[in-house]
Amino acid sequence: MWHEDVRIVSQCDLLIAYVGFPSLGTGAELEIARMASSDIILWWYEGETVSRMALGNPAVKHAFSVCSQEHLLETLTPLLKQYV
Repeated sequence: MWHEDVRIVSQCDLLIAYVGFPSLGTGAELEIARMASSDIILWWYEGETVSRMALGNPAVKHAFSVCSQEHLLETLTPLLKQYV
């Protein structure tokens, strides 16, 4: 599984990551994406605490909190148009 995850993440142009809950796996994927020169979008729900390590990743192009899934889609849709 590790090899497959690394392969997929390292080949992506954009990684969208939920970072509202601490996860070593997500942190590893963020670093793999950075090393592969992929862009990263971070999101979390309002009121959640986000790791400064994740927020400080130089590959992060956008980082934002949302109050609902609808708000997430409204925020992501215009950002994703840059990658189509």
